[in-house]
Amino acid sequence: MAAKDHPLTQLHSVSTEQLSQYPVVLPGRNTLTYQVVRGLFDQEGLTLQMAMSTNYLETIRMLAAIGLAWCILPLTMLDDDLCIVNVKLKGALSPPSRKLGYIFHPKRTLSYAAKAFLELLEQHKDL
Repeated sequence: MAAKDHPLTQLHSVSTEQLSQYPVVLPGRNTLTYQVVRGLFDQEGLTLQMAMSTNYLETIRMLAAIGLAWCILPLTMLDDDLCIVNVKLKGALSPPSRKLGYIFHPKRTLSYAAKAFLELLEQHKDL
């Protein structure tokens, strides 16, 4: 994602090479998101221009919305200040993604709300 007036949002599709020419704001180096994005750029021999790093998604969203950089955020954070950048990857490279899970203590009783939440997660696990 990037600000509506960012040069990348003016293009129909963007290559990773074009992305590498602009600053990016990502979560910290120890996060899975950073490692996945970094790995994608490393595979193509490209350098990320890190404008800033923060683990607060709302801060990343705000920095992208003011035009400081492009970013990768969950679609739920898309708002009127941001546009999706249509990135075309080379060859067989797959887009960055991650799977999330949940943990609970097997010897503790879950509340009805927690059980309902886990059932909801199971129903939507393929999204």
